[in-house]
Amino acid sequence: MNKIISRKIRLIEIILACIIFTLFFTISACKETAAEEGEWEEEEEEVAEEEEEGAEEKLPIVEETPEKIEWEGVVFSPIEGLRFDKGTFFAEADNPYGLKEGEKAGVFIKDAVEINGVMESSIGLVPKVIEVMQKEIMEKDKEFRYPLPFNLEEAKGIKIREVADTESDEWAKSEGYFWDNNTYLEISNVPIGTVIYSSVSTKENGYGIMVNYFGERSDYYIFDFEVVPSTLGESYFRNEKIDQGWLEISAIGIKLLPVGIENNITENEWGIYCFSTETKAGTPIANVITQEYLDDQYWGKKNIPSDPLNEPSISIKYNINQLKPKDKDGNYTGVTKFLNRGLESLLKLGEKNLLVFINPAE
Repeated sequence: MNKIISRKIRLIEIILACIIFTLFFTISACKETAAEEGEWEEEEEEVAEEEEEGAEEKLPIVEETPEKIEWEGVVFSPIEGLRFDKGTFFAEADNPYGLKEGEKAGVFIKDAVEINGVMESSIGLVPKVIEVMQKEIMEKDKEFRYPLPFNLEEAKGIKIREVADTESDEWAKSEGYFWDNNTYLEISNVPIGTVIYSSVSTKENGYGIMVNYFGERSDYYIFDFEVVPSTLGESYFRNEKIDQGWLEISAIGIKLLPVGIENNITENEWGIYCFSTETKAGTPIANVITQEYLDDQYWGKKNIPSDPLNEPSISIKYNINQLKPKDKDGNYTGVTKFLNRGLESLLKLGEKNLLVFINPAE
């Protein structure tokens, strides 16, 4: 009997031992599993943090517009809405010129043109940018500014000289029309093949072409662009209102563009061969076909000096007038102030006064 009891006790001890071992093993396993799960959670959190950091690193970097641009040793100011990269301007998104993002908007050319004996760097801009600038200047300063009508990216070696227009000074003083000293631009060494572009958009009949005063030559033309007030609105000079503003380009050794437009030229009632039309800024209006000498004393005659490349073949002036009141038919009755302006009316940018030229859109 005692043996049976002893066996039962022994059996119970074995069972209890098994139960205790099982519980201990189960609890240990649970602890290890919980620990592993905690480690997995920590690893997952670390991976998530790394992924977030990686995502932040992959965000696009927005470059701030620099306060100044330096290129080829020249420092100049950036242009609103344009990005500069290695000599070329490109349109940014939401630019004020209506250009597509990334579209070429202009170029910088070091030592692009000689002005009064000094080489000057210049910026070429597409017509859409130029027109916005012209409008902004007119609205803010009531002044007309125009770009050089050549693409200096291609036309190399052009020389510009500002000349005192003493003849106009004497006439204006004698008639009592004097406003200020008259000047204009003489342009020489223009390569054959150079295109002359319209520096401004005009409305209907705001762009006149005259072929010499008596039609004696077929390669000499005067281009008149009416810019004030019909095209750009109200303008002032020294706080005095301007009634008429005309940009005048005279050139010899050229052919009109587009081909065939010269067929519109007819003799008017004053014996002048001319016609008027409409044009857009940046439109080709002529092509240089020979390098000849433009001389006021020999209009219509070939008078070529020994060194024609250093003599002017093109002249540019911005002519402004203040006029007497209109008569009953709506015509002005006379002039009260007169002035031809030279370099002062060219479009310039920044503190360096970099001249702007037309860089035609691609």
